Amino acid sequence: MDYTKKMARASFFAACLVGAGQSFKYSLDDTVYEQARTSYSEGWMYGSNTGPMGATHGSSYIHTDLQVTAIPLREPSSGEFNISIMFYRSTVLDYGVYENLNICDERVSPPSAFTDVEVISFPAVRNADYGAEDGALGQAYTADVLAHREITESGLQHAFIQVCPTDVGAEVLNTAGSLDFRNPYGYLPGADYGCLPFEVFRVVASMALGIGFGYAMLAHRASILPVHKMIIGVIVLSTLEASTWWGAYSYVNATGRPYCCPYPGVVVLAMLMEVVRRTTSRFMLLMICLGYGITRVQLERREMISVCALTVAFFASGIVQLASSVGSASNVGSGGEYETYNPLLAVPALLFDMVFLTWIYGQLSNMLKELKDLNETYKYKMFRGLAWTLGTFVTLFTTLTVAMLAAEGSQTQSWEWKFEWINVVSWEILNFCMLAAVSIIWRPSPRSALLAYSKQLATTEVGAEEADGIEMDTVEFQGAPGGQFTIGDDGDDDGVEEEGDELGDREGKVDGQGGLGTVYSMANFEPQRHTDLA
Repeated sequence: MDYTKKMARASFFAACLVGAGQSFKYSLDDTVYEQARTSYSEGWMYGSNTGPMGATHGSSYIHTDLQVTAIPLREPSSGEFNISIMFYRSTVLDYGVYENLNICDERVSPPSAFTDVEVISFPAVRNADYGAEDGALGQAYTADVLAHREITESGLQHAFIQVCPTDVGAEVLNTAGSLDFRNPYGYLPGADYGCLPFEVFRVVASMALGIGFGYAMLAHRASILPVHKMIIGVIVLSTLEASTWWGAYSYVNATGRPYCCPYPGVVVLAMLMEVVRRTTSRFMLLMICLGYGITRVQLERREMISVCALTVAFFASGIVQLASSVGSASNVGSGGEYETYNPLLAVPALLFDMVFLTWIYGQLSNMLKELKDLNETYKYKMFRGLAWTLGTFVTLFTTLTVAMLAAEGSQTQSWEWKFEWINVVSWEILNFCMLAAVSIIWRPSPRSALLAYSKQLATTEVGAEEADGIEMDTVEFQGAPGGQFTIGDDGDDDGVEEEGDELGDREGKVDGQGGLGTVYSMANFEPQRHTDLA
């Protein structure tokens, strides 16, 4: 089995991290059977001193310190037994071309798509200690393959190893030792490098959003609602998640530790934080669409139980999927058999996600209809802004998914390789924009506390006549901190009289309220239940 394909499949378990390339310091002990060749591909690499913006200077190379051992099918007729390695750059990543490669014969030219070809041969000697497990003790040949290849130009880089001469074949071919791929900036794959500065940007942007929202909460702390606490909590978790991914990319870039297999601990932590952030984001969005803290003080018991059950189920399904990936990677890392990723493990998380999104969409549609019927224009504008944001998010998400699937189906690159990392972070960009939009729409203000405890009075005479449960002449608000309020409609601006510390009658004449262009009724302090929002 081609080792490059094997590494690519193993990296699928860390799809949230990995792009197309493989650029690390590998500690190898890889064995192939009935093949006299094996290949290792870096994928896209930057040339020396031609790195990406901000990380231009530095040496780029491939370094091998390997012991390559082969058990030939037959003894070489010439008495010579070599292990040859060819470094080259290509324009396409075509695994099928390896079947016809012959680097043992200098008279055979490499394919025209290969450039910067360099072939080095190493003599192999008998290894009397190898082969006991294969029943071929004393028949093996081993060569020390110590080579250094400087990468002068950017492109697809490869290292191809073959047993020479070609007529001897190989029953077993084992490659053990270290194989290093390094770009000018470090060990991250060339196609993945952009993820590192992106996560730095995401940390800074999330912190800025958190600071701004936290300042608004502090400035209007008397009007804080539970929804504000949920939003700031999600912002904090998003910042922590971005920080763990930043740490993960920085760690593998500095040390050369591969993403897989097994996963480094910091990568597992980042993946776990991503599950937590996804879960809390959906919980927050559903609670908002249910009207919690905006149109109702609290949810009904059955609603709260349903929301919590769905949240726990979604989180648990994500953990199961993550645990399966980590376990499979650890099995490969400890020398176990490679297990193909089981896509069925992703089905529960996908189903629960669909339930979340369907519920959110249904509740948002009902909320918009109800607020429009009640002529509560201020709250209606808030939820309409959320609807537009969600609609834009879904449209971009669908468009991006279709484009990526189309590119994969046609086996074409959707981006130039230097920008392939955008495919990985596109979802994070959309998620952050969604969180930022929700934070702006539901930002704390001096009137935040009025939302859940008030209904908007009709602003037209017809509306005044038709409004149900809204008193237009004299409206009293009882049970709130500070006592009773009477809001009249006689246009008097005399203000509010206070009677010391007693919770007596406090009367005030209000013409409009807070510059909203609307008037709010404080007639009923009891939570307004929207029983039709199941």
